[in-house]
Amino acid sequence: WENLTFLKSFYPPFIIRLKINQENEINLNDLIEKFHNYENENSKTSYSTHGHINTYQSNHDLNKNPNFFKVTNFIEQNINKTIKTKIFKKTDDISDIKIKKMWFVISRTGSKMNKHMHHGFLSGVFYLKVSSNDKPGFIEFNNPQKNIKVYDIDKNIEQINKDEIISIKPSKNELIIFNSYLEHWVVDNESKESRISLPWDAEY
Repeated sequence: WENLTFLKSFYPPFIIRLKINQENEINLNDLIEKFHNYENENSKTSYSTHGHINTYQSNHDLNKNPNFFKVTNFIEQNINKTIKTKIFKKTDDISDIKIKKMWFVISRTGSKMNKHMHHGFLSGVFYLKVSSNDKPGFIEFNNPQKNIKVYDIDKNIEQINKDEIISIKPSKNELIIFNSYLEHWVVDNESKESRISLPWDAEY
């Protein structure tokens, strides 16, 4: 019965948006430099042939790399705080979510990421660099049942979205959290700047 109650908290599916303050926690410029160094040393990865356009994707094991332990812990802390207060409405007696996969994505001009879903319980993405361009690369979600609940924490909005496709323009320092099974994709980045993000998959 406890497991059933627990699982009911994750249906209908949801998308959570919030800005997280990384000051005094992680240095974004240093982190981005590590990403570029990683790309220089690993021009080809296990995900280079996935058909995404003008996009570099690291291997999905950054959470096991000491260079990225700090940002992994930082994101986990924000995920747990948000989920426990917004979805469960409490923090006691709830196990912590742990990131099981994390990777970075550099989306250059004209980038496009095909429709896909993730393998996990919860997934999401933290945006480190996003252009101020009107079209910096929107993330879009398929909403066939028209029942996805969107929480925009900074705007204090909670509502069921009835659109067949939910389109989100990301911004720097934004964390987006969603059910792993939700189909999503990324439309063209029309900016001359690269968009840099940290997607992840997590489990209880």
